[in-house]
Formats: sequence, structure tokens, C-alpha cells
Amino acid sequence: MIELASVRRSMGARELFTSINLLLSSRSISAIIGRNGEGKSTLLRIISGVDHDFEGTRNVSAGETIAFATQEADSSDGESAREYIKRRLPDYQRLDQIIENGHALLSGSKTDINLYSDALDKFTHLGYFAIDSDIEKAVATIGLAENLLEQAYKTLSGGQQKLIDLAMIMVSPSTTLLLDEPTNHMDAWAKQSFIEWLKKQSSTILIVTHDRDILDAVDTIYELKDRKLIEYTGNYQAYLKQNRVSTSTNIHQFEVDTKTVERLKKQLVEAERKKLRCKSNPNPFVPLVIRLKKELDKIEEALEKPSAWIDQRSVADLKPDERKRYEKYKTAGLSLKSKHESTRGSGSTLLNVEGLSVGYDTTLFKPVTFRLLRGEHIRLAGRNGVGKTSLIHAVTDFVTGHEPKTKCFSGFIEVAPKMTIAEYKQHGEDEFRGKTLYEAIETVLDSCGKAVNEQVVRRTLSQYLFDPMADALKQFEVLSGGEKARLNLMKLLLTAPDIMILDEPTNHLDLPSIEELESLLHSYDGAVLFVSHDSYFAQELGGELVTLEAS
Repeated sequence: MIELASVRRSMGARELFTSINLLLSSRSISAIIGRNGEGKSTLLRIISGVDHDFEGTRNVSAGETIAFATQEADSSDGESAREYIKRRLPDYQRLDQIIENGHALLSGSKTDINLYSDALDKFTHLGYFAIDSDIEKAVATIGLAENLLEQAYKTLSGGQQKLIDLAMIMVSPSTTLLLDEPTNHMDAWAKQSFIEWLKKQSSTILIVTHDRDILDAVDTIYELKDRKLIEYTGNYQAYLKQNRVSTSTNIHQFEVDTKTVERLKKQLVEAERKKLRCKSNPNPFVPLVIRLKKELDKIEEALEKPSAWIDQRSVADLKPDERKRYEKYKTAGLSLKSKHESTRGSGSTLLNVEGLSVGYDTTLFKPVTFRLLRGEHIRLAGRNGVGKTSLIHAVTDFVTGHEPKTKCFSGFIEVAPKMTIAEYKQHGEDEFRGKTLYEAIETVLDSCGKAVNEQVVRRTLSQYLFDPMADALKQFEVLSGGEKARLNLMKLLLTAPDIMILDEPTNHLDLPSIEELESLLHSYDGAVLFVSHDSYFAQELGGELVTLEAS
């Protein structure tokens, strides 16, 4: 059991949360959600014991062991991914070393013999004699190639390292497992296998995620909002129903309290006026003024405009007066707009791919054929490594006239004259390195031919949920995954191309931002070619499914 009581945490001058209370019971699967920047990852680090810079108490039951996927990696240069996983398992290194020295210990004292015997028993109990097989199964489950286990951990990509850390979590005999956005680098097949694994676990599991497929599989959802942690029993569908009711109730209560404050202020002004006019001693209006002030102070101290977000489908179910109040108080979301205007007729062909197969030394996938028309959506699917990104590179290089990154083994690509294309990349960060956020936005605006001045830059910051003053001078390297995702979206949408290419666009976005993106893409009159493991997002966008098969 892990318990947080009255936990308070600040980051600089900003207060992340004021009084967090949390009890993680055994054998539960829970998730933490919340807007980007609310402090979800920080809360996970506090729960894990990595972050000690907080007020309040953290209690961990005796015998509780915690595995945390996002602890700082401390791998040596030559350590393989397999060795990295083993070294981070509870007590593995100590027990393995004792067993390695078994011959020497067996010929030693009774204490040495007992030490060896106890190590064997614990090693067996923890399942470490089968650990290599378990590691290989875990790696296969999340869609990684087994040969990556023998590569040096430090040479793997950031996404591969994150998945190796997840494999470590999956084989760990720890009683509590903490995961931060575990599915961001998985394909749809690997994610489904991970969900099946998740449901079979006997450990306590807590996940920070906005992946709605994962949220459908949990028992409890905790939402970090307004510096508090709110508990919702059940999965994502249960959360949506409860959130609709609680948000409407909170808005109604805020309006009631606001009117009460206005009434008390008027009463207080009148009582003060009568107190000054009263000539009697003692003054009968003095106790009334004191009571009104206390009542007013108490309400005003607790009065705070609630953060209000209800999913779009639930908004449609609200009564007219509830919907009107919600629109008045709803929390500002991404202001996603794209002014793409095309002279091409609806349904005109923008991209034609015929029997195309690309790769490097050898072809990656079997020949594929599809046609993308203006106003259409096409989803590319396939296992990690099959060549989805390589196909995207082949298309973008052809359209932009850049030297191909891949070799064409068969087929061809055709595009409409003067057709424009822009790509949302998961890791399109090189051009912004060394820049502040303000400078990065200047770069984006300038590259899109937009006016560049302080007013425009700060307005753009606000539209993409950045603080126009506090965030402007942040270095790009210190931005969170969600902040980088919003910056990359900004670049894509300001470009307003004929074809948008989206590579896992929902990674790092919170739930309201995902819905804003879905709404924008519905109204976009260009075409969309996308890769996504988010089944909700894929269903919402619709369109043709093109599946790549390994050659």
C-alpha cells in the first residue's frame, strides 16, 4: 500500500498542487489524467520516491517494492539493453552475485551456506531463473525486435529506450508498477497485447496516460485539476459520465456562490452605512457587520472558477441551459485554426501511389497502392519497423524535390501540380534546438510567410496554451512532451498545406487538445494522411485504411 497525505508541491513560484491525498490499494489498475502542465509526471515521481521536494507525507507499507519506468537511466556505455533490464530488477544483482560465488560459499562456514541457500530460494521465488525468457516475451509483446536486447542501451533511440524501460516494468516482480505514457511508441498490435498483459496483472499499477484505449482498461481514474486530485471510479466511459455531472454541478455551484458573494457585499455595505448612522451604544449593527464579513471571507477564500471540460458527445446530451453555462465557463483549449483555401475541386486527386515498395538495402514492405483525394483521410497501419515512416519520407521527398532518403524498388508516385504538403513529426525538433520558445515561434511564423512582431508571437503563444509571458523565454530543450507537440502542431497548421501528414499526433496531447485536433481535421478541406495507434482518433477521422505488410 502507498499513501500520500496532504501533499503539496511547487515548481518555482507556481503551485502545482495544494493538498493531494491518495491511497493506492493492492491489485488495482489506475490512471492519472489532466491537462498538460498540471504536474502528472511530478506526482508520479513523488509516489515513486524519486522526488522528495514536497510538503506532506508519503507512506509505503513494509515489503512494498516499486518499479518506475521513467527513472533517470544510468546505463554505462557498453551495457546491453538486456543487462540494463536485469540490473534494475529488485535485488537481482545481489542475488545473482551470491549464486555466481556458490562454489566458494558452499565450502565455507555455515553462515555462507545459509546465505547461498537463501539466495537460491529468493531467486527462485522472484522468477529470476526464467528472467531471460520473460524479457524476450515482454519485448515481443510491445513490438520490439529481440536483437535490440543485445545492443548497447545508450545507442538505442529515445523511443526504443522507453520501450525497454517498459519491458523492465513488465518483468519486474515489484508489487507496484508506475508507468508514464507507456504506449506513445507502440503500434496498434503491440498496444493491444500490452492491454491484455495489463488485465492479467496482480500488481498495483498506476499509469499517467491520455490514451483512451488504455483508459478503457483501468479500474479508477484520478484527474489532476485545479491543484487537486479528483477520483472517479471505473474506466474512461464511466469517467465521462461522472465528469459531465460533476462539471455541471461545479459550474452551478460557482454561480450560486458568486451570487451569494454579490448579495453579501450589498448587505455589508448597507450594514456599514447603518452602523455609522446608529447613535446608540452599544451599536446593534456591529455584530451584523462582523458576521457578514466572516461569511463573505469564508466564501471568497474558497471561491475559484472551476476548470471545465466535458467531452463533445456528452456536451450534446446537456440540457440547453446547462450547455449555455458550460460554454460560458469551459476551460480554454487549443485554438486550432487552418486557413487552407484550395482552387482544386472537391474530390480532385492530390496523391496517387501505384505499386510502391521502398526500403534501404532491401524492400521493407509489399507493393502498396492508394489514391488520396482532396477532403479525404487515409490511415497508414502496420507493425513497427514495417516502413510507415519510410513511405511517408518517400512521398514528402518526392513532393518537395529533396533527395530521397529511401530507395524505390517498385512502383511510382504522382502528385497534382503545385501540390503542397506538410508533416507533423513525433521528433521534428532539430530546427528549434538552442532557441527559446519565443524564437521558435518567430521561426515558424517567418517560414510560413506570416507577420512577425511581438504582438503576433504572444498571441500565438496564447492560442497554443502557452503563457505569453512566463513561457516565452523557456529553452526548447526544457519543454515537456506536450509543449513540444503543440509547437509542432502550430508549425503544421500555420503552413496550411494541401495534404497534412500526421505521425502519431495524439502522443503527449491531453484529452481536450485531442478533441480540438479532431474537430479541426473534420473541418479541414485539404487531405489527411495519418498514422495513429489511437483507435478513438482513427475512428473519429475515418477514411480508408491502408495496411503495410512486411515483404
